[in-house]
Amino acid sequence: MSCFNDISIKLFLRREFTCLPMKLRGKILDLGCGILPYYSLYRDHFAQTVACDYDIRGPIDVQLDASNLPFSNASFDVILMSEVIEHVPNAEKALAEINRVLKPGGLLLITWPFNYMMHEIPHDYVRYTEFGMERLLDKTGMRIENLFRRGNAFMTALVLTEFFFSGLFELFARILIVGKFFRRLKGLFLSFFFGSLYRFYLMMSWKRAYRSQRLVGEDLKGTIKHMSLWNLGYCARVRKPGDS
Repeated sequence: MSCFNDISIKLFLRREFTCLPMKLRGKILDLGCGILPYYSLYRDHFAQTVACDYDIRGPIDVQLDASNLPFSNASFDVILMSEVIEHVPNAEKALAEINRVLKPGGLLLITWPFNYMMHEIPHDYVRYTEFGMERLLDKTGMRIENLFRRGNAFMTALVLTEFFFSGLFELFARILIVGKFFRRLKGLFLSFFFGSLYRFYLMMSWKRAYRSQRLVGEDLKGTIKHMSLWNLGYCARVRKPGDS
């Protein structure tokens, strides 16, 4: 995950967990939790947390398949699924299972990549547009309540530039004698230069984004807004109909 994606996803989740109503603070499922990068963001907001994944890469509570969840109907108030759906062979079935184990009125906080490199090869199967994800969720009985696009054409180009410089530093790091210097310089340069630009962009854009609910397809028309046709991925708050 690039620095920009990491920063933007954490910003989204921090805001969502902070703004949760008390009635949804009972039980959360971290589905596809990996090494628990977001545990510190949600642990204090829920009475009970359940971390699970297909592979064991860190401390988890349950090893499972997202397409066949071993939980009772209406078990969870909130489900977190971050950068996972692209690795699921049968996404529609997995989302149907999520709908089943969510309580009525419960939330799915989901993030997924769009203009982003292949990763966890060979288990990287698909990229969804916001329209494709909306269609999948509609078919499984849930709806997108608020959508956030991660960046635009400018940010996509900047992340690709970071990727280029990262590879360049890796190449120089293999040179004898001076390799150690470039290895140390890599982290400092990428963090200071690109990290600062990412944080500035997010500080300016996310405050504006949270002023109103954004639905699928909004803010895509016009010369400036067309920049959003190129984005690195999405974050969305998804609701299961009903009262919790």
